[in-house]
Amino acid sequence: MKKKLIQNLHKEYEKHFSNALKEKTTEVKEAIVERAKIISEEEEKRSQLVNAMDSVLDSFAFPNNRPTRSLQDYHGSTFSLKGFIKFLCTDGQYKKIYENMIGHPRKDYMVSVILDVSKSMAGMAALGSTQAFIALAAALFSNNISFSLYTAGSCTRLIKDFNEEWDNSAKAKVYDALTFNDDESNISDAVLYASYHCTSGAKSKVEKTLFILTDGYPSAPKRLRNSLSYADSLGIQTIGLGIGYFTEGIFNYFQNFVVVNNPLDLPGALQNFYNGEPKHEGIREAVGKVVEKIIFRGEQLEKMDEAWKIEMDEVYKAQVERIKKELRFATTSTRNACNLLSIDLCFVLDTTGSMSGYIEMAKTKIKLITENIKKHVNDNSGRTANLRVGFVAYKTCDDPGHLNNQPFTTDHETLQNFVNAQRSSGGRGNEDKEDGILKALSYKWEGLVKFLVLIGDMPDYGRVGTMDQTIANIARQNIYVLYVSIRTNTDAERDRLRKIYQSTTESKIKDKGFREIDMNQIDGNTDKLSDTIVDQVNYVIFSEFM
Repeated sequence: MKKKLIQNLHKEYEKHFSNALKEKTTEVKEAIVERAKIISEEEEKRSQLVNAMDSVLDSFAFPNNRPTRSLQDYHGSTFSLKGFIKFLCTDGQYKKIYENMIGHPRKDYMVSVILDVSKSMAGMAALGSTQAFIALAAALFSNNISFSLYTAGSCTRLIKDFNEEWDNSAKAKVYDALTFNDDESNISDAVLYASYHCTSGAKSKVEKTLFILTDGYPSAPKRLRNSLSYADSLGIQTIGLGIGYFTEGIFNYFQNFVVVNNPLDLPGALQNFYNGEPKHEGIREAVGKVVEKIIFRGEQLEKMDEAWKIEMDEVYKAQVERIKKELRFATTSTRNACNLLSIDLCFVLDTTGSMSGYIEMAKTKIKLITENIKKHVNDNSGRTANLRVGFVAYKTCDDPGHLNNQPFTTDHETLQNFVNAQRSSGGRGNEDKEDGILKALSYKWEGLVKFLVLIGDMPDYGRVGTMDQTIANIARQNIYVLYVSIRTNTDAERDRLRKIYQSTTESKIKDKGFREIDMNQIDGNTDKLSDTIVDQVNYVIFSEFM
């Protein structure tokens, strides 16, 4: 009796467990279908982009078995003149008088696509890169090309392996991965892993390509360069893809890159890339600009070459000159762009009466500081420093000359003339230091490496009253602060601001971004101060960005 009761309980338990498992499985399946449906709807919504990408990958990027030559045959739709001549010369023994188009032997490709999901990508870059990511996946699948998908943030995540289908399961994983909130951008790790994974077990003749969708601001710049070199040593072509504004960081790392404003321009830009044409046409408003059609005398031309047929020589030349003037810089080779390191350096200097020695230091040393930084970068890396320098002079709010300033410029002669015009005056205790910092933050910071040099002998007066928030804002923008300590009365302010900076930034510069230059340690020598500023800037550049 007892045994039978236990058996019945077992049966009931198994039945209940089986039903619960089925319900749970059904829930999971429904969730997968629902997530995949969203990605599929996005594919349909972006059908223009997907179709264009499909065509470019098929015809230019990864051509496969395309008919490129004719072969004589016994049957066919095209008559062969060469075959007929042989037929006549052999009295009818040679019978291959037709021809058919045939292609080259099939090529095999392996493609990996990496999507940067760090916080710096949030906004338009995330939106455009997401569309490009999904379009690339759909087009690769359509072309029957083996591909894998990754996201790169604080960690590398494999979304789709080479042997997996582009099905509901893969699309659901893509949906879950599209959250651009990671604190770090470790694309170096993703490139390294994808390169190794792509070559493991792959045939030597397989052509391997790695697309990286990013804004070009990695957490570990030096490691990224090493990873890209590793991929290159394995015969993998790496291509950086930038979608939207503020993606100039790509130029600093990738020898091969394509940058466009609108994801719809990406297929055309990729076609230009694989045709060996320039990969970019300047930055911001000019990036990704492609002349798709030309109207001349009311007639639309598909190709620029047709203009010559209707005597358009002068118009064509004028068009070229107009585009050249419109670009921030002329189209250059990708190698030249990779050799450019963009640096922003802004001095915020107290110019009250007690600071005359430091003002004189700025007048005599600021040009030397800029020259030494550029020279050090070139001598030790072979790269060219695009150094933009700004300057803000602050006093107290009512003093003449308070907030005299020179926004970022690469014309260091103009900067020198501005600094030479500054005079030490005023000062009644604490100055309006935060005013000076806020003025500096109002500039357009664009450098890959950014420095704010803060020089003053008194704490902030506190009139604005938001110094803590201002320093937090600096930290969020990954701007390195060089705080020059002149007197002990600024020690409390320095320590408080450092603590706020370190508690705000979530990047790798947390413990390195707020740096002190103590004048007591260099005997109060302003000549040594200029050398120390150069040393600090060069240390950051070569330890974090080379």
